[in-house]
Amino acid sequence: VVLELAAAGTVAAMARALGPGGITEDSARWVFRQLADGLRYLHSRNPPLVHRDIKGANLLLTTNGLVKIADFGLARELTAGPIRDVAGTPGWMAPEVIAESDYEVDADVWSAACTLVEILEGGHPWLRNDHVARLAMLYLVCIGSFVTVAR
Repeated sequence: VVLELAAAGTVAAMARALGPGGITEDSARWVFRQLADGLRYLHSRNPPLVHRDIKGANLLLTTNGLVKIADFGLARELTAGPIRDVAGTPGWMAPEVIAESDYEVDADVWSAACTLVEILEGGHPWLRNDHVARLAMLYLVCIGSFVTVAR
């Protein structure tokens, strides 16, 4: 397998390095627009492809500022209707994925929104407080409890 070199690291590493408020809204918009364009491509295929693990760590940066979606190990084609199995990284999984309900490409959109908050806040949108246990965080997502974003 030959892959394009993305030597500038990951979006997650960039967000951590810059910290909360460290990235400008214009730069965040630039990164998110590229993510949205990549998802639009994946979701418009026939059959659509659901990535199922969109997060900053799976977005690679090239030295000229381009964003590349990586790690398609959990991706699934929507050939036989909605997906129901749990897959992804817990903090970025949509509530319907956690609940083992039917889901399609919209689960990637939820993960992309969590990634945008990760970019703007310099870290994971749900685990900003170390004392919040992972299971508690999943419960909060499922019941619709939302974090407050500074911007």
